[in-house]
Amino acid sequence: MPRGRVNMPPSHYLLRSSHLHPNHLPPADCDLDIDVDIDIDIAEQPQQKRPMPDKSTPRRPQPQQYHSDMAHAKQNNPEDVAAWHDVMLERIKEYPDQDVKQYLARMVPSDTPMPACPPTGSLFDAIPVDGPEKDMYNPLVDALGQLATSFPPNSRPQFYNYGHNIMHFPFAPYADEQHPTKPDVVASFPVAKIEEPISRWKDVALVFELKPRDNYDPMVRNTPTGWDTLMQLAKNARNMMLSQGRLYAFVVGIYGTLARIFRFDRAGGICSPKFEYKCQPEILHEFLWRLFHPRPPQCEIAGADPTAKLGTGADKMLVRALARDHDPRWAGMSGTRKVVRRIVMTDRGRDTTYLTYKLVFVNPGLFSRATLVWQAFKLNEEDQHKGKTYIVKETWRQMGRVCELEFYEALRQATGGEPLFGVATYIHGEDLGERDEEERNREAGAKQRSRSRVPRDMKMGHRTIAGVHSAPKKARLNERSHTRIVLETVGTPLAEFESTRELVLALRDAVEGHRQAYEAGLVHRDISEGNVMIAPKGARFRGYIQDFDFSFCWKWFLQKRKEKVDLATWEEYCVQHGHEPRSKKDPVNESKERTGTIFFMAIEILSTEITHEARHDLESFYWLLIFIVLRHTNHGHHEKDGAFGSLFCVKYPDQAIREKTGWMLSPKPPLTVPGNEPLTRLLEKFRLACTHNFPRLDVGVRRMTHGDILAIFDDVLAPGNVWPEDDAALEWKLPENAAYTTEVKESRNKPVTKGSFDPTTGSKSWFPGAPNSEENEASDHVQSGAGYAGADARNLPIAGPSRPTREVEVRNRSAAVDAEVDEPENQEAAFWEGRHPSPPPPMSQPEAGPSEPPARKATRKQSRKAGKSAARRAEAPPETKRPATRRAAPSRPVAETWPASVVEPDNARPGRRYNLRSSGSRNMAGPSTSDGAQSVPVAEGRMTRSRTQLSLQQDAGTRDSSVGKRGRAQEDLDGGVEESLESQSSKRQRTLSQPRGRKTTRKSAKKP
Repeated sequence: MPRGRVNMPPSHYLLRSSHLHPNHLPPADCDLDIDVDIDIDIAEQPQQKRPMPDKSTPRRPQPQQYHSDMAHAKQNNPEDVAAWHDVMLERIKEYPDQDVKQYLARMVPSDTPMPACPPTGSLFDAIPVDGPEKDMYNPLVDALGQLATSFPPNSRPQFYNYGHNIMHFPFAPYADEQHPTKPDVVASFPVAKIEEPISRWKDVALVFELKPRDNYDPMVRNTPTGWDTLMQLAKNARNMMLSQGRLYAFVVGIYGTLARIFRFDRAGGICSPKFEYKCQPEILHEFLWRLFHPRPPQCEIAGADPTAKLGTGADKMLVRALARDHDPRWAGMSGTRKVVRRIVMTDRGRDTTYLTYKLVFVNPGLFSRATLVWQAFKLNEEDQHKGKTYIVKETWRQMGRVCELEFYEALRQATGGEPLFGVATYIHGEDLGERDEEERNREAGAKQRSRSRVPRDMKMGHRTIAGVHSAPKKARLNERSHTRIVLETVGTPLAEFESTRELVLALRDAVEGHRQAYEAGLVHRDISEGNVMIAPKGARFRGYIQDFDFSFCWKWFLQKRKEKVDLATWEEYCVQHGHEPRSKKDPVNESKERTGTIFFMAIEILSTEITHEARHDLESFYWLLIFIVLRHTNHGHHEKDGAFGSLFCVKYPDQAIREKTGWMLSPKPPLTVPGNEPLTRLLEKFRLACTHNFPRLDVGVRRMTHGDILAIFDDVLAPGNVWPEDDAALEWKLPENAAYTTEVKESRNKPVTKGSFDPTTGSKSWFPGAPNSEENEASDHVQSGAGYAGADARNLPIAGPSRPTREVEVRNRSAAVDAEVDEPENQEAAFWEGRHPSPPPPMSQPEAGPSEPPARKATRKQSRKAGKSAARRAEAPPETKRPATRRAAPSRPVAETWPASVVEPDNARPGRRYNLRSSGSRNMAGPSTSDGAQSVPVAEGRMTRSRTQLSLQQDAGTRDSSVGKRGRAQEDLDGGVEESLESQSSKRQRTLSQPRGRKTTRKSAKKP
């Protein structure tokens, strides 16, 4: 893999986005002439021509937060694996300096003096390589434990063999839709009291991933195996960062005799040069010392956030007491949603402490915004506000993007400080990355004045460094800054509605809030599940919007272009230029940035980079409604639980465009909710309003407005509409396999039904076979033996089974019908009654002779007529049929093979055996066929190919040309019809010594 650069770029690369203010223009020498998205959420900004993964939609797959079924959520899901590979590509690079100690000094800073590395003896040499991977775990644990003996007891980690067992995603409510990971060896925190075995990510300080051979090193060549190895490392780092609130995390990879140390943050990864850990154990010793003795003295591990800590036992008791009085439902929630954290924020120079107690939302992406939303109590509140809850949101914004705080400040300024209806109320916030950068710059300036070397790439951790390491010229676009904001409005996710009417009311007021924010100057551009909430009880609105990370200020846009700043001018621009695709001549035209969450993005925004208007957000409200209905109601879609996956869980944006377009243009309502007429009517009217929101061949775009959508909501919410009362949100459970049909899903865990007696009608009519009872077993054998000669058939030439005539067949069929209608009590007697057909009249046997082809023709015709009858198959019960196999002992007379000594010497060849049925040697010297059957024994179990095929065909009742052809020879054997040498001379001789390949059946032309 290519190596990156670590030096920080010059200050003129520190680009500020142009939507903040007209004066914030990009520098002239900043390289932005690229044909990729700039504002992104799934893949935001260019990183060596590659966007960062967050929320806007590039033309590539991304790891999904939501899955269609349990099979899709598994770790080996090929689509998600490929998406992880794509996200990691070019974002994990090797440190350019080959000195590992330089890497440790820059990436793991520590000011604590380090003791000497203790002797390890042969502990590291005892780690086996080139063998089973699990054999390496225990020896490595022993060796690492020896390295830590030089640590003080209060900073000494403990190492455990986790055995490549499953450790689930840190937060249980989201674990079903996130892949579990399987660490190999883990280290715990020095002073943590944990219960063995370790099972929670909050107790894991470091992970070691082991591979038995050197060629597993993933940093040598881009291969699928190497990408899988990197994915394991990345997921381990992601889980530690999420569960503990770390700013960055380390993971160690062991590959045979080699090792690498990986540092992950929210922008990428930086790995150390490879080193031989067996020969250089002091490198691992220094790394562990620095890791557990970080530069910030208040942190217990490098990468920990000094402004946030996991709650102590006293904090948990305080939360329990506050929640009992102010949030009673909290006690019944899942344990991992009750993770307590103490967060300190600075507001107007004063430190304010928030005690988080409930997780509201989590973004599981690694190289992303990694948004976490908590519900929290504010400590040190006055008595009248004690117990009041707030929303604390933390995210990693891109440095080239306007901070969300400034959008909230813009709204506050536009309204004169008055809160907007349907918009979350903003309290305060801080950009920790900017503060970190200011402190670093002051420190750097002081050191530069003293002419000392400044580590330009090392900070506290609230700003990432992996982006500049990978692409220095695009540092401002790729790096991320840690931000937090506090909101006073504490709502409930839409997926937890108490009734569908409450859901619709919340969406209606959120649309109104979007209208007011739009008129104040902002287009939201990311209407999605976590950004629209149900308002708390007693609020003046029932729903609201929040999260303005990806918003756009059209007032700043018009001001920068020196045009009149009002809503009419902006809407005129949208009509005249909004449909024009983004141009390279105007790469910083932020109005044409593709942003949003792919599930909820408007069709036109998915299709091309055009101006994101308010009408596109209104369409996102529609997809959000469909999203909630498909997952949390008893809807009437024919695919049931699979409807969500088929519409939303797609690999590429082009697939999303096709699915959404087909949904919109469906001739019938694609979604209904039985028993809920108002909601069904809302779904259809909203869909019809959106069908003109994107261009089609025959119809142009008709711009829908907030008034159009609000009128639809007001219509279904008007008095007189009857809404169900007891239809709270259903818990969404992933289907086991979305590919199952409805019939297969409904049959799950149900008993297997028995078959019908009559396969044609399904009615319980007696099939023409003997009743299945022990008393009939003997008679079954007798009946089946009527047409077979048993085991002695090899020695006794017995004729084949007699086939009933047409009259007998009709009589048998009538008897079966009578048995079905009358249903006598004695079913066995009814079965056998009338089912013993009288023997057919004897067949006329023509005299043998070469001049009798008509006799042979009559015999062949009679044989075919007998083969057409199904009476024998109808009479014999299905369980008495004997399967015909080549290796089974034959139950019919077999063709005889004679040695050449008994054949006429003129035509026979020494050493050959001849099949007298198919050869022209019937009248040669030697006994006749019938005599030969008695005087020349045939080896037991031996059967010629032609005879075997004839037996199989007669047993199965098949009728083809080969049956007629070979049936004549059988009749000659059984019935005494002889064929002369002249009539058989045209048949090809076939012996057992010839290969037995499949012979193509040919129909011979009729003789004249």
